[in-house]
Amino acid sequence: MRLVGVPSCTSTKTGCLSWSYHNRPVAPWFVRSTQLVPSLPCFLDVLLVHIRVSYVFVASQTFTFKYISFIFDVTMLTGLRRRWSVVSNPPEGRSPLMPAIILCTMGAFGEVCLTSTHMYLIEQAACRKYFGAYDPAQIGFNGLMDEELCKIAPVQTQVAQINGLYAVLGFIPPIFLTGPYGKMAKILGKKKIMLLNVSSLTLAGLYFTLVCYFYNTFDIRWIYLTPFLDIIGGGQVIMASFIMTYISECVNSKRLSHVFYRLSALQLLFAFFAMLVSSVTLRRNVWVQCLIGIIVLICMIPICLLFPDSRRTFLAPPQRPTLIPSSPEDSASDDSDSITSSQSSSETTSLLPIGPLTPEDPDSQPALFRTIFSALASHTTHSLSLFHSIIYANKFSRYTLFTYFMLTLGTGIRIIFAQWGSITFDWLFAEVNAITGFEMVVSGIILVSLPYITHSLLKPRLGSSSSVDIFVTKASVLAHAVGVVLIGFAPSRVGFIFSMTIWTLGSGLGASLRSFCTGMMESREAIEEIYLGIGMMETLANIVSTASWSAAFSEVLEMKYWVMRLPFMVSSSLLVVVFACVWVLGRFDRVLPTMSEGLMNDDHDSNESDDML
Repeated sequence: MRLVGVPSCTSTKTGCLSWSYHNRPVAPWFVRSTQLVPSLPCFLDVLLVHIRVSYVFVASQTFTFKYISFIFDVTMLTGLRRRWSVVSNPPEGRSPLMPAIILCTMGAFGEVCLTSTHMYLIEQAACRKYFGAYDPAQIGFNGLMDEELCKIAPVQTQVAQINGLYAVLGFIPPIFLTGPYGKMAKILGKKKIMLLNVSSLTLAGLYFTLVCYFYNTFDIRWIYLTPFLDIIGGGQVIMASFIMTYISECVNSKRLSHVFYRLSALQLLFAFFAMLVSSVTLRRNVWVQCLIGIIVLICMIPICLLFPDSRRTFLAPPQRPTLIPSSPEDSASDDSDSITSSQSSSETTSLLPIGPLTPEDPDSQPALFRTIFSALASHTTHSLSLFHSIIYANKFSRYTLFTYFMLTLGTGIRIIFAQWGSITFDWLFAEVNAITGFEMVVSGIILVSLPYITHSLLKPRLGSSSSVDIFVTKASVLAHAVGVVLIGFAPSRVGFIFSMTIWTLGSGLGASLRSFCTGMMESREAIEEIYLGIGMMETLANIVSTASWSAAFSEVLEMKYWVMRLPFMVSSSLLVVVFACVWVLGRFDRVLPTMSEGLMNDDHDSNESDDML
């Protein structure tokens, strides 16, 4: 046993009175695990942080209080700041790593603060319209309704329809804006696009809130215009892509996956804090929560100014493994030409092409908005034509895109989880948000511990990293397939929480499947193409799944027991198909090494013949 100084607090029912450090015995296995598990990035040299969160759920009709308390221990290593300084070491200028991390965390908090109110505000509008026609006396002084009155079928049907159509419209702009804004980044620079993007996200959140606040002036359907504000900056897809590009430019490729794991866990942590705020403010004053989210988004705008002006890449683009290794004579020339070739090929293959290594003359740049609208007019079909070519590239690409389409279709039922829990168990949306916060905690724990599990437990038994990725993907798909059925047939509130936990066990699905697909690609251009294809396929599947699940849910309300749970059984069946698709993708991992050995032998024979000549 070892003694480790950990912070402890003298706590009461209202919170923590004082903090003190004590030497506590810690088992050697815990010390080893904290060295292997990727820790969340922090700015203080802290060893262990205890975040104690307590939720109080009020059981309706019985007036019974259920006190649920859990501790979310986030492991933070003392030398973490030194690690970040190693992976981010730009030769000159400012590193974009810290601004990117700050934007990710603040964006997760602000966006969740706003989006967690959407279902509640839509329900309030539909309920207000219904009772305005039948019983106006039920409408409150400030226009807000008692949630318990809104759990009737006519109101919930309209809520499902409005929320579904709003979600569908949100997926349409990325189809047409991703390619043009990727090209505009070469002309204007990513910094200006980020400023526009964050400003448009802030404007969209403000517009949605104002439409709901001035309910006497605007009908709730005016929120359908909110997604089209993404024309100004490209939307969240562009923001996430640019942030990932900034991080990739200044982080060594060997540590890039670790950084992404930490960043994902950090985003979940801040999203959990936002859900904690929502569980309190949604009961008392929803407009305070909207104001908090808008203020956080406004504070993100000056953070964009911290990104470096130059589009210089701090590190060379990471070299991806290929099936055909280059000869020693060609390795030097390949390294010297890697940046040039990747830039030239990105004109037709890259979603977010890397800018030139030297900044352009500012006087030669055209006007900002003229450049934006001209690019939107001339390059809108770029992504669609490239997507068409990716589909017909090879069999592996087709199987991969089909897998992602079916996966997004099956997991798209997530859009009705909140409304299902609210209707079935008479929960307020504040209580549903508390459950969502618990789900985020479980997801964060899984993401933090998954690298240790795969490295220490799975890889020694399965061998290659691709086999580990396929195994994790299959297990995650099964967790989703089982969890969605349990959610639909949960007999009680505790059963619903348990079912959500089973569903959340599949949180590593996206990362493991992308990691496998990346390892199967032959070149950087192929990776960029498959990422673009996956993004486009997910967008199309989201449009179909969101409209389908919302429409199906609105139709089965107030029907028989088995009919109401039919969408959950259909979703589970789709995920079983996804499991079969993943199994087929795993077969490619056995075929390609054999092909690679054959190509290597052919290349060796050709080199010998050249030497003889």
